[in-house]
Amino acid sequence: LYLRRAIASEGFNHLDAIVRAQIHTNLANQLNSFGRPIEAIREYGKALSYVPNFAMALLNRGYARESLARLLYDRSHSAVAAYFAHSDYS
Repeated sequence: LYLRRAIASEGFNHLDAIVRAQIHTNLANQLNSFGRPIEAIREYGKALSYVPNFAMALLNRGYARESLARLLYDRSHSAVAAYFAHSDYS
C-alpha cells in the first residue's frame, strides 16, 4: 500500500531516478513473493526504465521470469520465459 502510494504521489517524479527504481523494485519484490510474477515483471521493467543497469531489478526480474517459466505448462512458453530469465541473469 505504501509503495503504491509513493508511486502515485505528486512528488514521485521529482525523486532521484535511483530512488524511483528502488520503489518500483520493492513493489515488484512484494508482488513476486505473493505469487504474482507477471505484475512483478512489469514493475521491474518500470524500475529499469529509470536505471537501465539497476542490478537488483535485473536479478529479481530474472528470478520472477524463472519462477514464471516453472509455472507455465506449455514448454515453448516456458522456454521463452527461461531464455529471458537467463538474459537478465547475464
